[in-house]
Amino acid sequence: MVRASLSKAWDDTRATLSRDSRLLVSVALALLVLPGIVSDLVRAATGGQMAPQSSGAAIVVLVALLLTVAGQLALMSLVLHRGSSVGSAIGLGFRRLPSLLAAWLLWAWPFLLIGSFLLRAGNDPTKIPPTVALLSLIAFPLFIFLGVRMAMVQPAAAGEGGGPIHLVKRSWSMTRGNWFRLFAFALLYGLSLLVVVAAATAVSSVIAQLALGGVKGFSVGVLLVSTLSQSASAAVTLIFVVMLARLYAQLSGEAGGEVSVPHTR
Repeated sequence: MVRASLSKAWDDTRATLSRDSRLLVSVALALLVLPGIVSDLVRAATGGQMAPQSSGAAIVVLVALLLTVAGQLALMSLVLHRGSSVGSAIGLGFRRLPSLLAAWLLWAWPFLLIGSFLLRAGNDPTKIPPTVALLSLIAFPLFIFLGVRMAMVQPAAAGEGGGPIHLVKRSWSMTRGNWFRLFAFALLYGLSLLVVVAAATAVSSVIAQLALGGVKGFSVGVLLVSTLSQSASAAVTLIFVVMLARLYAQLSGEAGGEVSVPHTR
């Protein structure tokens, strides 16, 4: 059992970002920021309602989300694979996307089912069946526990082959004895993302309100807020994606090797 070191992962992350920030940022802009902006604009144009009559908008939002996940895989591949090109890393991200999604569904489908019942109830808790309410109380801590144990599914998908069952088993094995460290890492990421994105959204909303006439509908103000908030989100996500890849390298016994992003294509 390998013990994860957050401090070493952070040192490796800083070195990687310092050395290869230009290419990593370019991939993040293309596959994290841009899809996020498109998704925001589509939702603004439809008033945020993904109703049946706006199925086209829902498809665009879904595609944007898939592009973001593929982009994260590409970033991890660049960090983990010495000598791979940017183009091959992006290709790997799309090739490994189905296996990653299937691996996530293998362990998350019961929670998605419970969540769908809660969404149907909307804001009226009286519409939630007692059984579903009880299951949701039990499911929440279980989801947190399993989510941390499955933290290595995504970097494993980027760093090695294998189907969804292999990825789930691999993550379960690698995270054994490291739950609290990885939980602290996930909590730090969530809080950082919340604070940074909230600050960027607040500042850009004030600017849009004062200079661009507000943030209603499909407008320049919405574009400004989306661009700044998505850029802030991508910046935080990039740091933590690289760090997650470095943690995976530690737990797989590959942390000693020098990892470099290629400077071609």
